[in-house]
Amino acid sequence: MDEKDLIGQKGMVDTEAERSILEYRPKVKYEPNKPFTVNIQTEETTVPDSESPGLASDESVPLEKPAAQYLMFAELGDRLTRIARELEEKLKDVSFSLTDKEINRIFESSPGYVLELDSDGNIPFETYKKTFDDPEEPGNSLLQDYVHSYAEDVDGSLELELYEDVREMQYGIEEGYFLFKESILKRYVKEIPASPANDEGFIKQVDDKAIKISQVRQNLFEVNEASEKEYYESLRTEYGSPEFFKVSEKYKEAKRPYDLSVRDEKTEKEMMSLIDGLLIAVDDCAGLVKSGLVLGSGIEEEEVMKVLVNQAATKEKLNELLKLTQLSLKLQVNQQIQDKRQYRDVLKNINNLSRKKRAHDELLMAYELRNKMYLSMYDTLQHLESPSKKPGVEAFLDQMAGGLNLIQNQYETFLQDVYLMYMSEYEIRKEKLERTLEKENARAGYSLVLEHL
Repeated sequence: MDEKDLIGQKGMVDTEAERSILEYRPKVKYEPNKPFTVNIQTEETTVPDSESPGLASDESVPLEKPAAQYLMFAELGDRLTRIARELEEKLKDVSFSLTDKEINRIFESSPGYVLELDSDGNIPFETYKKTFDDPEEPGNSLLQDYVHSYAEDVDGSLELELYEDVREMQYGIEEGYFLFKESILKRYVKEIPASPANDEGFIKQVDDKAIKISQVRQNLFEVNEASEKEYYESLRTEYGSPEFFKVSEKYKEAKRPYDLSVRDEKTEKEMMSLIDGLLIAVDDCAGLVKSGLVLGSGIEEEEVMKVLVNQAATKEKLNELLKLTQLSLKLQVNQQIQDKRQYRDVLKNINNLSRKKRAHDELLMAYELRNKMYLSMYDTLQHLESPSKKPGVEAFLDQMAGGLNLIQNQYETFLQDVYLMYMSEYEIRKEKLERTLEKENARAGYSLVLEHL
């Protein structure tokens, strides 16, 4: 039967209606209401080039996307590790005291919980640090809440506040690397490091494979373009002749692998765009943390005290002014703590690690199903001719097409869910960090006044 006779004929899979169901038409749009833009912070310290995040130096040959993203994972992981170690060194001698009520609440939330104390009965930083090994364990979560309440108050510590964000971003990068490894990297190499590392040999291996795949895709494009041009020229001048049907068959043979390549590349680009969102977001937030640690508060202590001293004619009036100023700054810190707390609650309760893992698992499942079932079966079914015109056969094919369409819809939905999760976490964490750094000005002012009372 000639192909043109199949179009619109009942009982055949290759109809316009069936094509509309099976054809690959992704609906995912990376166009959130708020543009995804970031401003990379310039660090105020001078560091060696090897410590600066980036995909390649100006003199090196740009890497293909998969290798460039792998390198970015490695460099961001190293950067966060350095920040975490810097904070841990500063905080190693810090300890916290909890009330009996708070300690009892921890034990009630997690029976059998082991709370390691120092010789003075206080909680050392090392105990707090261990809570991040299992941050969603009830006792650990509650202890983190208590320590963070201390850290954010007027007598607290900016380093201690930011340590929580750094550890959470480390987990985010680790989980994001798992998604990248399972969806992208394993398409290029078989043996993949459990953790990303700046290994030139491995990066070159990934890049060489990516270049080869890119060349194969380019060759398929060129062959298809040439055969398509020949087909339409033959259609114009030789339609119906034996030569035309030979050209037509040649065009079909070139078009099928090209179509598969296009769909495969499109899926890969969608996943890499998703990974880009994560990497850019973490890089920006890590920059905020580092600049906050380097710059501290923006309070000019000598100038501030000159202003306050000039407002009072006597020492008694100065002391009265300082007490009122201290009260004002304490109230300001309290308000800023409340403003910031809503962002921390969202990160802890909604965008937590469990949700990330679940969302990634759902996306990977849909991604694998789509690659193994939808695309391969689409390629087969679009050329299938039904051997029967009976309604039962037609109904079966309709149901099969519906199942494949469901796989495609699930993939699009889960892809969008993960993208929105990355976007929301980035915006919320950035707000939290900015408010934390802003609050440091009020806390520094409070401490300055307290010193002169």
